[in-house]
Amino acid sequence: MLLVAVLLVLGASAATFAQKASRDSVVCLNRYWLFSIRGGYDFNPNTRGANRFLDEKGGFNLGFGFDHYWKWFGVGADLDFINNETFVTIDQNDRYKAPYTGPRWSWDEDAHPLNRLFIGVGPSFRLPASCCPKFTAELNTRIGITRIAGSGATLNLVDVPNHNSITNTYFVRELNESSALSLKGQLRLTYFFNKVFGLSAGAYYLHNFNVNFSDEVTPLLAAHLSKPGETVDPGIKQSKTDLSSFGIFGGLTLRICAEKRMPMAPVAPTATKAKATEYSLVGKVMGKGTNSTVNNAIVKIKNITDKTETAYKTNANGEYTAKLKQNKTYSITASAVDYLDAEPKVIEKDTYVAEKTPSVKHDIYMQKKESAKPTEYTVMGKVMDEDSGKTIGNAVVTVENNTNGTEQNYLTNSFGEYSVALKAYETYTISATAPECLPSEGKKFKKDTYDPSKTSTVENNIYLKRVKKNEAIRLDNVHYDLNKATIRPDARPELDRLVKYLKDNPKIRVEMSSHTDSRGSDAYNQRLSQQRADAVKLYLVEKGIAPSRIKSVGYGETKLLNNCGNGSNCTEEQHQLNRRTEMKVIE
Repeated sequence: MLLVAVLLVLGASAATFAQKASRDSVVCLNRYWLFSIRGGYDFNPNTRGANRFLDEKGGFNLGFGFDHYWKWFGVGADLDFINNETFVTIDQNDRYKAPYTGPRWSWDEDAHPLNRLFIGVGPSFRLPASCCPKFTAELNTRIGITRIAGSGATLNLVDVPNHNSITNTYFVRELNESSALSLKGQLRLTYFFNKVFGLSAGAYYLHNFNVNFSDEVTPLLAAHLSKPGETVDPGIKQSKTDLSSFGIFGGLTLRICAEKRMPMAPVAPTATKAKATEYSLVGKVMGKGTNSTVNNAIVKIKNITDKTETAYKTNANGEYTAKLKQNKTYSITASAVDYLDAEPKVIEKDTYVAEKTPSVKHDIYMQKKESAKPTEYTVMGKVMDEDSGKTIGNAVVTVENNTNGTEQNYLTNSFGEYSVALKAYETYTISATAPECLPSEGKKFKKDTYDPSKTSTVENNIYLKRVKKNEAIRLDNVHYDLNKATIRPDARPELDRLVKYLKDNPKIRVEMSSHTDSRGSDAYNQRLSQQRADAVKLYLVEKGIAPSRIKSVGYGETKLLNNCGNGSNCTEEQHQLNRRTEMKVIE
């Protein structure tokens, strides 16, 4: 009751303050304090069978909590007390089985309630995230500790004629956990009658970890309860297990919203004054089509009647103010850097009467001058070793202009970096070479792909395959039509890379080998692979490479890369791995 009274006093104070503030200009800051008291029902706790013949009933819960929210996120704390009655679950009829039957025997049960006191803190989340809304939905998460007590019980056998003869048959040790680690999750819905008071309802789940339970069944009770095929073990049972429950609640919520109050300026008494002959011309200078303000613009007001001109400079918000006489004719225009002069606006004399229209709004719109659009963008990146990932300094980056047929070479710096400027309206191919490396595939940059005004820089890293003696390198893009050895057009760029490598390294000799999968006869595959290797050699010779520098070998299906030999049940992808053309430096 004391807590309810405190909340009501705080709420009344906040409401009074809000009424006072209503005479002022109020700005909501979208953060607030939330205090709540609640009560409800806790459903049967789950002890996971820790006690053999003791169970818990539903009970009441009482709680208090507070949260502080910044928009949708908050931090809060909860204090909850939960009470659950307990009872011994042994059937009454079973208690009167022989030999303890008749009027002289009675059973005495004493079960104590389970009490839990939880305190925890944690983050909270709410929707909507607007400032002090009428309705809120919250998720409160808490971590903390729980004081757990009670839930003890005794079951005694009483000799009725002689009340001093009492035999203990079942005993449950009282729980005494001072700080059990606990987690709590809570969903709460709140409806606010005003900015301060609201009613809430919700549900929660509380989980207590590693609670120590202990009960004892005497041999007397074990024998009394045992049935044919169903025995009860006597003795002490100790366990450490979790305790959990869920419940529902309703309550009262108090909210204190953070607001910034701006006192209204006092109204000065009206004094008798002369009839006004001037009115104020106010407005903003803005960009046409964008509605963005233009600061440091010059507003020129020409008095056509008196043939005079006055200039005003706009402030940081693009605003201007000028005094005009109602019996004069004016022309208003504006100028600013990077903008075309505004079209003049003429205000004829006596258009406005100062007594009736003391202020006239006139916004001026200006057209921004078109600036030359950039035509080039920059391609930059690194040349790196494909296997090690290390950068390669002094590599040659070739930029071929596919539009006009020109070509330029650039060297990477010591960090393997390069940078080239490309015209957006032309098409280029960029590749790279380095000593002891195969030239890279060309990366094409097609015209009009990039708009330099939006994309000024494009990253393009180039990876080179380092060639080692007697190490086969697979040429991935060299393919053949089914059962044919003719070089297809799509294989030529890959072979042209090899031509460039052989011309850049005139002293080396290579082996060009072709491999098939295991499908088809061994002899056919051997013959087909030799024809394909010879076709590759012929292509290189036609490109100017001496025949003596090229050894063509067809291996057929003799060097499979997997276990897809004759008679195997392999997928098309597994067979594809074996169909390949390879290059190997042999001298």
